[in-house]
Amino acid sequence: MLLTLDYEVAMLLTLDVNDTGGLAPSFNLPYPNFAFNVGANLSQSREDTFNVNLTYSMRELFRWWQKDRDLGICPETDTNLAGNLGLRRIVEAALDTPDMIKTTDVSVTGGEFSGIVNFTLTKSINSAGPTWTLTHFVGPGNMASLSRVNNDKLSFGFASGKRAGTSFDSRIAYRPDFSKANRALERVILNNLGTQLNGIRNQTR
Repeated sequence: MLLTLDYEVAMLLTLDVNDTGGLAPSFNLPYPNFAFNVGANLSQSREDTFNVNLTYSMRELFRWWQKDRDLGICPETDTNLAGNLGLRRIVEAALDTPDMIKTTDVSVTGGEFSGIVNFTLTKSINSAGPTWTLTHFVGPGNMASLSRVNNDKLSFGFASGKRAGTSFDSRIAYRPDFSKANRALERVILNNLGTQLNGIRNQTR
């Protein structure tokens, strides 16, 4: 169906990295009649965000795949983006929906579907550091903490192209039109933004 209806997809990949580090040493100076405690705190954080737009035509991908059968093989990687994102399951579920419109002239949004996949990776070290216990000194204790949080998001919109329902010749290249796929992507991003704003509004009440 993806080839028959000339499906195109627009994606927005958002990579967000938050690095945080801190030092919080504590000292205790014990004496026979009293003890003197000293504490300090130093922290620093940095957040980097990167966005990239991606567009694909199912017919063009199939044409490239016929020329290079290794195109669909995922390379062995060891990154934050490695793993199964579940896109195949999402697409299969959308195409198997009973109300999925099979013709593109029924409505403006006929056959379109979209979604968002979030994947988060957290690495952290908490309460690390030595403690020395002497006659008149105890410290600095578990003073160091480091963390890195990768909160990445893949937003996507699928829509049929202008050549939906027409015969497909993989030997002929053409210029895809991603306007409908981009509109589907915009809608899912706006809906997700509205959900986040409602959550913030409910928390501030």
